[in-house]
Amino acid sequence: MIITFLKYIVVGLLGAFIHISSIILLVELFAVSPVIATIIGFIPTVIVAYLLNYGWTFKGNNNHHHQAMTRYIIVTLFGLFLNTFVVYITTEILHWWYIYGIITMVIVVTLSNFSLNFLWSFRKQSAVH
Repeated sequence: MIITFLKYIVVGLLGAFIHISSIILLVELFAVSPVIATIIGFIPTVIVAYLLNYGWTFKGNNNHHHQAMTRYIIVTLFGLFLNTFVVYITTEILHWWYIYGIITMVIVVTLSNFSLNFLWSFRKQSAVH
């Protein structure tokens, strides 16, 4: 599980780079609110992360692909909700600088999504005879 978590962290770092870069670009260059920017930036992150997590981190197989993708999407939608909620709370209610909100969001969502993906989305199915 430690190697799997380390791979997940590598994929997560790439995803965080894509996500945070998108947010900063949208906020600083296009004056998009941090909450909206985090939702928009989440989309390319999800695509890249699924492909890498399925094929490399959790070593999925084609027989498991449809079920894994469905579960991953459910986890991802929960992650998007959690992501948006954390950024909203930290920026709109606590009035933190949006970068602090992003850092908090990355920590919370990474731990939540890894746990859900490890235990549910990409869990190896045992053969039932």
